[in-house]
Amino acid sequence: MHTLSKRDTPIRFNELKRSINITSTTLSRRLEELVDVGFLNREAFAEVPLRVEYSQSEKGKGLGKILSDLFSWMSENLNHSEEKSN
Repeated sequence: MHTLSKRDTPIRFNELKRSINITSTTLSRRLEELVDVGFLNREAFAEVPLRVEYSQSEKGKGLGKILSDLFSWMSENLNHSEEKSN
């Protein structure tokens, strides 16, 4: 979700797989779960080979904003914690 929240355009399976270093099986399962709960849109194109693109749904964009804020907060607070302990 975090990787997709940083994009304005759809992403293909292999491009996403390369960007997050994950096995195909695990990525397939996670994408299916995210589509099932409505966080992602899946669009399959009638081409050979089959082309599938994933994009954030409106529900997913809301979650992406929350995750982005959370990662920013973690980054700021983890850096501050390390500085205080040194």
